[in-house]
Amino acid sequence: MWVRAPQICAGSFARCVGLTRDPLGSVPIGSVSRSFSRCCSYIRNLNFLSTRVFHSRPLSSSQAQFLTGIRSCRTSTIRCQHTPSSHDAVLFNIERTTGIATVTLNNSKKRNPLSSSVLQRLNDIVDDIESELQASRLAQRPSNVRVLIIKSTGPVFCSGHDFKDFTMDKGRTHHSDVLAACTQLNKRLQSSCPPTIAMVDGLATAAGCQLVCSCDLVVATETSRFCVPGSRNGGFCHTPGVSLSNKIHLSKALELLLLGDDLAAVEAARLGLVNKVVDTAEALDAVVDEWATKIANTSGYNTQMGKRCFYEHTQAHGIDAQYEVASAYMLDMFASPDQQEGIDAFFARRQPVWQT
Repeated sequence: MWVRAPQICAGSFARCVGLTRDPLGSVPIGSVSRSFSRCCSYIRNLNFLSTRVFHSRPLSSSQAQFLTGIRSCRTSTIRCQHTPSSHDAVLFNIERTTGIATVTLNNSKKRNPLSSSVLQRLNDIVDDIESELQASRLAQRPSNVRVLIIKSTGPVFCSGHDFKDFTMDKGRTHHSDVLAACTQLNKRLQSSCPPTIAMVDGLATAAGCQLVCSCDLVVATETSRFCVPGSRNGGFCHTPGVSLSNKIHLSKALELLLLGDDLAAVEAARLGLVNKVVDTAEALDAVVDEWATKIANTSGYNTQMGKRCFYEHTQAHGIDAQYEVASAYMLDMFASPDQQEGIDAFFARRQPVWQT
């Protein structure tokens, strides 16, 4: 059965590829004001991930033209979402030739806080990345975003929440909204994004430490430090403690939360919070670039699904449930075009060419 998306979705995309009628129906396309990004948001909300919906029955000529237009499109929706400025608190850049995207916290004068506006911007970036990943699968092309690096400017990687968001005059509703945005961001980094690398050269404290813990890999300079100091400031780092306790041993996480002491990079690596410690900023650049390039050269879709499987099976209760989760993902992987391409390339003794 052909899957019928809302007319607005088909219409928006059709205008981008030069069609004059809705390819999923017979309704003429009138207004040209609806954007391609709005189309992709509908695709995302519909969880329109699989290209198989296009192959369930023979296509009409208009449907074939629609699909051809999608597959020929190589422009990410991310391009038109935001006009960057060097004064922005968050910078976002994509190297489309490599598939490496970089988010830079860029408010070093204020120690790179996670203010409500910064959290909104970061969640918007994740929205854009999700749209690009799903659009690339729909178009059967490699994604422009295959790995995400999170870095910062200045001596503080991230100082955590902006206390201005938590004054009494802001009210409990605003406080709740800020915490929800931060929770959403940290969860989505693990569930929705391609592999993420935190590139730390400085202090990561409170929600900043939480952000680091939510990344898949962490590379830090030996002078970097990590801290959850809420108890020293008359409070407690409740939500950062969630990410921290999922990264290191519970007893050590609780020690850091109760005492609020700094954790040096070398000790953080011993505990498993940091993957690799380097001695200089130049070495930090080199290692992160090497790791990002290796990840970007893998199958985009299967690597992201492997990451998702990892987090799902580690949260499953008992070894039987863990194997059930992993086996389902592995069966899907063997049915994927990229895995079959890898097998064919192995037997033919050639380099594989990934579809995703």
